[in-house]
Amino acid sequence: DQTIAGVGANLGAATPPNTSLGRIGVGYIYADFQPQITYTTPNFSGFQGSIGVFQPLDAISFAADGGAPLSGGATEHDEPQYQGNLSFARTDLFGGQGNIKLWTGAVYQKQGAEDNTQQGHTGKAYEFGAKLGYENAELVGYYYTGEGIGTTGYFFDSVAPNGNTRDSDGFYVQGSYKLFSKAKLAVSYGESNLDTARGEADSALIETNSSFIYGLYYQLTKSLQLVGEYTDQESEAHNGNEDKENTISVGAILFF
Repeated sequence: DQTIAGVGANLGAATPPNTSLGRIGVGYIYADFQPQITYTTPNFSGFQGSIGVFQPLDAISFAADGGAPLSGGATEHDEPQYQGNLSFARTDLFGGQGNIKLWTGAVYQKQGAEDNTQQGHTGKAYEFGAKLGYENAELVGYYYTGEGIGTTGYFFDSVAPNGNTRDSDGFYVQGSYKLFSKAKLAVSYGESNLDTARGEADSALIETNSSFIYGLYYQLTKSLQLVGEYTDQESEAHNGNEDKENTISVGAILFF
């Protein structure tokens, strides 16, 4: 995601409170920093995998309550969260002018109810991605789909008030081209979708976040990068409400 080091999309088009989210919530889910025990295999001719047990996360009613635990349940954990991924990478294609990376991953977590007002549920999701590069051009494609996993962040709005899980998916595509040794132009489009749960009425719950992002990145020195981005973002709710936002941002990033 080229915009991670820049500004990217805002968390909410109506009231943008953040700047450095990249495509989080508009193409993929933020995986968070979680205590974990993970085993990663050696690299076998470009293939590498990992599997781990993670501290489980509570279901959060983010849209309605601004990040409060889901009332009545989905906060009890009798076993860890599980994650795994597999990737393949080569950097010697087309006489050393091309490279490729493919990856897939999965997350699985059971959640129980802390009282009898809600049933327990299972959250699970899968992802698939590819990055291709040739000389100065690069193309990235990514897709995820899940049940009871939420949107924007792990288990954000993953469960409806009636205890049923919501389905979600999203994707983004990105193309970039290095104009010369220090400048890169990038264009991307992505969206994240959240369905209503079984038996849940349409509401102001977010349905789709989408955006086009255009960026120009110039590496002035080894530690200083100049950034210019234009973002055309739209958010739609299940009841038909929508917000649109156009943002121009310029700045400098110091790496140290």
